[in-house]
Amino acid sequence: VTIANNRRPQIDFTYEELESRSNRVARALRERYGIQPGDRVVTIANNRPDMFTLLLACLKTGTIFAPLASDLIPEHTLGLVQNLEPSLIIAEANNSKLPVFSK
Repeated sequence: VTIANNRRPQIDFTYEELESRSNRVARALRERYGIQPGDRVVTIANNRPDMFTLLLACLKTGTIFAPLASDLIPEHTLGLVQNLEPSLIIAEANNSKLPVFSK
């Protein structure tokens, strides 16, 4: 499997590596974060190979993968998150424009 975009170098995974990575993430979603089938997992991050791994992990756990663009203005991000009602939000730590979420 090759993952490429115009801003980062091409990354190659074997199917076995991708299977292993996505299984580890799926296990963490279930065991560490208590994610159940039908839950929504929102990501707020730049496009990167890890997002593909997370997408596969969400498919394996029966969860809904909802990626949001990291460059949205905070009000739009907040509105989308409120409408999605996610069980988990995964965001890049270096994104200082994120609104504060609470449940």
